[in-house]
Amino acid sequence: MKDFDYESFKSKFDELMKDEKYKKLMNDLPNMQKKKEEMINPDHESREL
Repeated sequence: MKDFDYESFKSKFDELMKDEKYKKLMNDLPNMQKKKEEMINPDHESREL
């Protein structure tokens, strides 16, 4: 297996990050994770609906 080329990966990643929709997606990831946890565990603190 070829060694992982971090530099080329990073440059591709940086290119993607210039794209607004990817930027938004990355920003939304923590929120998605939180939502997922709330769906799995609805008794979590945020139950005041």
